[in-house]
Amino acid sequence: MTSSLKSQNMKFELTVVVPVYNVENYLLRSIESLGSWLNNKAIEILIVDDGSTDDSLLVARHIEETYNNVD
Repeated sequence: MTSSLKSQNMKFELTVVVPVYNVENYLLRSIESLGSWLNNKAIEILIVDDGSTDDSLLVARHIEETYNNVD
């Protein structure tokens, strides 16, 4: 995913990196398993797509729009 303006001016205590490759069917559940970390202002969640050939990138973009601390 590309760096967005959301995280450029924010300081985080923890960054969670989620590598993604052809996991379209599991990505949302995986991110939601982070539970209380979602929308926690001290934690940044980065989804890194490594050239998936399925719709993982579309799912990741949807997740990014849904949660404030996901890029």
